Amino acid sequence: MNLGPNSIQWCDSFKYLGVTFHAGLKLKTNIEAIKHNFFMASNSVLGNSLSLDELIQLQLLQSFFLPILQYATCAVKLPSSQIAELNSCWNNVYRRIFNFRKYDSVRACICGLGRLDFHHLRTSLTLVFIKKGFLFQ
Repeated sequence: MNLGPNSIQWCDSFKYLGVTFHAGLKLKTNIEAIKHNFFMASNSVLGNSLSLDELIQLQLLQSFFLPILQYATCAVKLPSSQIAELNSCWNNVYRRIFNFRKYDSVRACICGLGRLDFHHLRTSLTLVFIKKGFLFQ
């Protein structure tokens, strides 16, 4: 493709805000890099913080590594299957900290601690994103 005298290289995918987009009839997103970065970071902290209290471990992960999962997700329309994958990543943090088995539900644990699951955290961030967007108009 040419734009004036310059040639533009065609590509099938591009990365923006940590999310990889794939060209096609519909624009598709790939969140594998986000999940990979989250698990690398959270596993390194969880492996070295076994002597800490569970709530301190959870607070560390929520403060420093949950934003890795949340980054750009309120600005990009993700399919529900990818949101469920990100929710599963966050649920795995609870499973690992509180020694749940792989298929145990952590919903009661999350609610019992007075915290929100990833779906509700994302919805809250999306509302803040929209509200701030209207304030700048």
